Amino acid sequence: MKTSPQTAITAWIKANKKYFHQGYAAVMASFTYFAMGEIRSWSSSGIPSIQGKDGRNATLSQGPLPVEVVSWITSAVPLGAIFSALIAGFVLQKYGRKVTLLASVAVTLVAFVVLATSKIHEIPAVMIAARAMMGITVGFSMPSATIYIAECTDPKIRGLLGSLPAVFMAFGISFVYLMGAFMPWHILSYVCTAVPLFTLIGIIFSPESPVWLVANGKIKEADRASNWLNGIEEPIVKNGHATLAARKSQAVEELLAKAKEAEAQAQASPPPPFFTALRSKQVWHPFVLCLAVMVFQQWSGVNAIIFNTVTIFNAANVTIDMHLATNIVGAVQLFATFMSILVVDKAGRRILLFLSGIVMSMSMAAIGAFFFLFSDPETADAELRSKLEWLPLVSLIVYMIGYSIGFACVPFLLLGEMLPARMRNLLGAAVSSFNLAMTFLVLKFFTTIYLSIGFHGLFWIYAVFSLAGGIFGYIFIPETKGKTLKEIEAHFVGNAPVESQGTV
Repeated sequence: MKTSPQTAITAWIKANKKYFHQGYAAVMASFTYFAMGEIRSWSSSGIPSIQGKDGRNATLSQGPLPVEVVSWITSAVPLGAIFSALIAGFVLQKYGRKVTLLASVAVTLVAFVVLATSKIHEIPAVMIAARAMMGITVGFSMPSATIYIAECTDPKIRGLLGSLPAVFMAFGISFVYLMGAFMPWHILSYVCTAVPLFTLIGIIFSPESPVWLVANGKIKEADRASNWLNGIEEPIVKNGHATLAARKSQAVEELLAKAKEAEAQAQASPPPPFFTALRSKQVWHPFVLCLAVMVFQQWSGVNAIIFNTVTIFNAANVTIDMHLATNIVGAVQLFATFMSILVVDKAGRRILLFLSGIVMSMSMAAIGAFFFLFSDPETADAELRSKLEWLPLVSLIVYMIGYSIGFACVPFLLLGEMLPARMRNLLGAAVSSFNLAMTFLVLKFFTTIYLSIGFHGLFWIYAVFSLAGGIFGYIFIPETKGKTLKEIEAHFVGNAPVESQGTV
């Protein structure tokens, strides 16, 4: 009997229902990173708008803000995030991944409203406070989304879905770059409220992580969440007898068995104190690797570039419109990050980190050379400068491509994969807090470094860290592609993991 196309499509959707459900949960969690992208890129368009350096007049009646105030508006985000990331582990463990994500986007929504309404009273301290509030949400979102996705997805698609936060962050950055070219900072802030509002509604319909539910003794809720994530319908009661609308697959049976085993282990052996746990190689080894990767990621200069793209093009003094150049860089980052998720599970984590570091290093060295050659307009060769005017834009485009294929998503993917289950909440929060501390230092000393040694010296520093990060990732990071979380953890205990494509 010939099957109709409609029947075939229906059968295919039913057979892959779990991937649609897991995809929905991952997308909703990833939208918190979209909001994070808005937060990160806001200063690139917002600060020039406030200061009147984007071709429009300053939008504050008091005129441009002092440089120190501007510096704090920019760097208040990672500063606020440092402290929230420190307590994120407690919140994740106490209230769950879903509640933490909901609280994060709710505060983001309020913070953008506070920032937007600052146009009315023009109090710099309130603007700094609003940006610090955004930082608090970043500190909660960074570990929450990555851990949630890792715990709710099948290993076959975990690399794909685990890379979505980086893609959505790139979307958020590009969105603000585009909007910022056409509207002043306060209107831009109002527009930015749309995404956290949408995300707040969407996450409500997502399930809680089954791993967290089991760890907290909520077995029935964990069973329902696991069934939903795996596309299994709930029991239907007819005439007093319960029947399943869809038969549980062997994969789900294994998932629930592992969840019950994890619960028993957690009750028998609760997580040790933080510093006591660090004495164990299976804890400190992946923890140190995650910290190192975050150092290289941040000191490759990505946030300094994202937060100051307009400023960099202004300093390069090229003829292309700085907002246009900024949008081109943002669009390229978005496209490259999206393409990277298609290869992260095929190429593997290590090779992507290596290639990413090499490409970023070459591009930073090139733009550093441009600033070195033409730092003094009086002695610079005008004809040569005219021929090389394309170099800053192309260098940043290549840099964003390099960053997007590896260092944009792999470090956060490793955060959810390598950290041991019993300490994942606490260690994930510590790594995220450390990452944000590095971000704060990079942003706070951006101006100090380029004023001291020039833009060329600044970019060459980023080039060295990019190269070192790529080499480090290839040599020291274990390949986690296609491994279950249990197999990855076994690697750090000292047992070689078995090749597998099983369930989480």
